[in-house]
Amino acid sequence: MTGKDVYYKALSLLNEHEAPGEAQYDTESFERAAPEMINVLTVMLDDLDLHVKHRSFHEATDEPKQIHSLSEPIYLHPAICASVLPLGLAFFLIAEENSARASLFFKLYQSEKEALYRKYRTVRRHKIRSVFQ
Repeated sequence: MTGKDVYYKALSLLNEHEAPGEAQYDTESFERAAPEMINVLTVMLDDLDLHVKHRSFHEATDEPKQIHSLSEPIYLHPAICASVLPLGLAFFLIAEENSARASLFFKLYQSEKEALYRKYRTVRRHKIRSVFQ
């Protein structure tokens, strides 16, 4: 998934469209700021990405990959890019302009992040000592 895909999902969540004159927010400044906001979110979601991919922190020697434009791919798990990342980007985009609506996106971001942690948790296996007693 590219940065542009995530950006358009975030705009859809904000109910913004590309038609000029109909925008509630300044989408041109949103588009300029989106790559850096995605980079911040990528670092914030690195732990979740490792958890979803069932890798430990010590196995990950590489740093989270940064993007410089919205046309570049994002190297997080597709489930994170499809759900958590657009919610976090929507929160960042309107945090200063509409704090009440931004807090709604932040709550959705947190709950979706926790849901992915629960969904991809590893199962613990215990030894069976005695089946028949």
